[in-house]
Parts: sequence; structure tokens; C-alpha cells
Amino acid sequence: MLNFLLDLIFPRTCVGCGKWGKYFCDKCVTKIDYFTDQVCPYCERPSPYGLTHPRCQKAFGIDGMYTLAHYRGPIQKAIQLIKYRNSWAICQELAELIGKNYHDKYNFDYLVPVPLAPKRERKRGFNQAEKLAGELVKCLRTTDHRRLTVVNLLKRTRETKPQFDLKYSERQKNVHEAFTLSNQYPVSSVQQTSFCLVDDVSTTGSTIFECAKILKKAGASKVFAICVARGG
Repeated sequence: MLNFLLDLIFPRTCVGCGKWGKYFCDKCVTKIDYFTDQVCPYCERPSPYGLTHPRCQKAFGIDGMYTLAHYRGPIQKAIQLIKYRNSWAICQELAELIGKNYHDKYNFDYLVPVPLAPKRERKRGFNQAEKLAGELVKCLRTTDHRRLTVVNLLKRTRETKPQFDLKYSERQKNVHEAFTLSNQYPVSSVQQTSFCLVDDVSTTGSTIFECAKILKKAGASKVFAICVARGG
């Protein structure tokens, strides 16, 4: 209902060409540089569906990461509009694109948005990962046809610097111990449960890996991730 009202007040225009009607018109959607060859999150070599290679698996590591597209072209423009122009309604069409291209290869119980730094979330007014996860529950299926649920299972313990300004080693240090379980959820609710992290952009994967580590250490059986874009 909210998206319908927003569309009446602020009609959708294509992020690529400005044409009215959708955020990704039929022409510009073909210009998206899809991440067609999924890779292992760790070694970044080809891997079916982005599953972690057996040789790359870690004790508290992620089990697989699906990425929709490279961070360029219409996808880059869309994410920038969400982050810097508060155009979070774009998340609906991004979720639909993921739903059409992701083939439900991960088996998980809950979607978990990567938490935004509290100061940044207050300034922006929302967490784009949470908005995206909220739209994804409508687009993704489960093997037993349950409707997925979004749980804000993680929270940031401190402010971190924007990752895109940092080198690889700095990014790892930047997010080290920057997350913890929310006090709303006991550790017992995580044990033997599978989760899928949701975020907009992953560059080196440092943030995703750190979030996965927190869930695995709490007893999660499997942790996957779905990201809109890779790179940046």
C-alpha cells in the first residue's frame, strides 16, 4: 500500500534513462551487467550458485553467497539513489530482479539484513538491507513453500568507516567485532537454524564474513548471503 501511494506522489522513473513507469525500463534492464558466473566467496573462483568450495570452508565461515550483478551501470545508479536520495522504493524492483535470477538453491529459515551503523541509519531514516530483505520475502520461495521471515538478528556494536575507502586489510580490521547478536534474540534461537544475510553491495566480503562468523559462533547450522551487487 505504501509503495502504491509513493508511486502516485512520486512516479517511478528509470534509473538509466529517466523514462516513466519503472525504475528499470525494458531497455535499461538489458544493460545490467549480471553476475552470471557465481564464484566461491573466499577464493572467487567459479562455483555453482556461489557455494563455498569444500577446500575454502572455514569453521565459522559463510556457506555461499549469491550476487545479482556487478556494481556498475543501472545497478550502481539504483543503489546510489537508495543510499543518497532515500529512494528506498527501488528495493522492490531489485528484489524482483533477484527473484527472477536466483534459483532458490540455498535452503535457509530466515533472512537477516546486515545492520547499518546506528548513526547512519538515523541520518538516512532506514536501513537499505532491511528494506531489501522485506521485499525479498515476497519474491523468494522455500522448498516447503513457507513464507520466509525477516529477523533483525544482528546489531552493530560500534560505528565503522565506509568500506569503499579502505584497503582489503583495513576493511577486515574495520568490521572486526563490529557486530553482535541483538538482545531481543537468545542464542538458543540461533542454534541449528539456517540463515541468509542480505546486503546491497559486497566488495571484499569482509562485512558479510564477519556477520556470518557471529551467527556460526552462536550455533547456526548454515549461513548464506544474497547481495545485489559486487564491487565498488
